[in-house]
Amino acid sequence: GGQQALLINLELQYPFTKSFRGFLFYDRGNVYGTGTDTSTTAKSFDLGEMRSSIGAGIRFLSPFGPLGFAYGIKLDKQSGEEAAQFHFSAGSAF
Repeated sequence: GGQQALLINLELQYPFTKSFRGFLFYDRGNVYGTGTDTSTTAKSFDLGEMRSSIGAGIRFLSPFGPLGFAYGIKLDKQSGEEAAQFHFSAGSAF
């Protein structure tokens, strides 16, 4: 974990119906700065250590907010990590 994060997200959505959308995504990012001293963030920040993933999913636009289900694949899997992961989300990112 870290105290700060940098995330870049590109998403292409396709409306299947008024309430259901499919999407493809590309994410790139990482977390920086450990512990409670945020002054160490600049020392640990390295764009070369950003990680990338791609994936696809569906999103239901409910009256209570969007509900999503996605499958992401790591493009730079490291030893001991899972190659892919399912993800459930509720609510908007912004």
